[in-house]
Amino acid sequence: MYPTLRKQVEGLQNGIVRFTQDLVKTPSLSLSETGVAGMVERKMRDLEYDMVFNDEIGNIVGVFRGGDPSFTVVLNSHMDTVRPDPVSAWSFPPFGGEIVDDRITGLGAADCKSGLATQVFAAHALARSTLPLRGNIVVAATVAEENGCSVGVRHLFRHTLPQIGMAPRFVVLGEPTGLKVGAGHDGWAMFDIDILGVDEEGVRRTARQVIEILSLYRELSGPPKMQTIIAADPPTHCVRNECFCERIGVVRRLFERETAADVVGWLNTIIGNGVDPARDVAVDILLHSEMQRPYTGGSVHVNVMSQPWFTDLRHPLIEHAREALVSAGFTWPPEPWVLDRLGMGTAGSFITSEIGIPTIGFGPGDVAQAHACDESVSIPNLVEAAYGTAAITYGLIGIPLEGVH
Repeated sequence: MYPTLRKQVEGLQNGIVRFTQDLVKTPSLSLSETGVAGMVERKMRDLEYDMVFNDEIGNIVGVFRGGDPSFTVVLNSHMDTVRPDPVSAWSFPPFGGEIVDDRITGLGAADCKSGLATQVFAAHALARSTLPLRGNIVVAATVAEENGCSVGVRHLFRHTLPQIGMAPRFVVLGEPTGLKVGAGHDGWAMFDIDILGVDEEGVRRTARQVIEILSLYRELSGPPKMQTIIAADPPTHCVRNECFCERIGVVRRLFERETAADVVGWLNTIIGNGVDPARDVAVDILLHSEMQRPYTGGSVHVNVMSQPWFTDLRHPLIEHAREALVSAGFTWPPEPWVLDRLGMGTAGSFITSEIGIPTIGFGPGDVAQAHACDESVSIPNLVEAAYGTAAITYGLIGIPLEGVH
């Protein structure tokens, strides 16, 4: 079985490489993914997916149907990228998609256009291998992930997949893992600290005290679990309900089992203990929310946060994924992603924490390349990632053939 899959994937190497290059060459900042979305849709049609469509929010969904419609595995990668700031710091053109030293270079090469390309081809390789499948494969290229709010993924699981009768049982994210298995990570959240009062000078004085308190908790170097954990932006001035208001934006890491409400309580404590507010001045702390507008139009109200998540490795479907990967020659056990920059996250925060579907990450990129200048991905890793993804998927929905190994 596994030699069959490897042979199928290796025969697709040139197509995987070219598709990754084309994706990297096409700009797709969050909420502006039109060009890449069209490319993914055309590629899925070229590869003869059973069903291909663009949903209301701009996600591209491709389906290969199996014998049991009640069992579906979702392969998910996002189409969007962060900004290539500053462009002057790049040694290669951010949208060049050039091959340098057997690596594809450019924005999104690791995070996660290479993951998207390998998933699109992995599903195709498995479908055309003639190995029997008892379940469906859904490949979902989603929008608006890099802004941390999983706008596209939320719509996909809450609306799009139910509308086509798909009930996902397992999810593989194509995020950068360096061909290891990612099984969760810390989260983060953005908060607004509003200092309100009728006395403008009193509001400003209290705001300065709050910033001084927050400065004691700025993120320092070192392992993420050991970092002090807060960063404050310069305050913005406004008038709210006929009061003067100084707003301070704060981004705070969320550790395992920690919630946004926990952090609001913690902020209230450190500010209450460390600040002597001016008379008739109040401090109000809220989770930051905003309206975001997908490229397809309309608007979505989102809370700006990414929940911490960690997959339960005792889940029986995880055991099937483990057996498949080990049989295909990959390493186990999974490891948490180490996301050393506040604002980084994955769709697992929503999929695992909010709707409870077991999720792992498996992709060709290196997480150290994510959100970094001179981003690149190894070409040999593309083939291995497609092979490993096909193996995981077959381990979950394939029908074992007696005597075939």
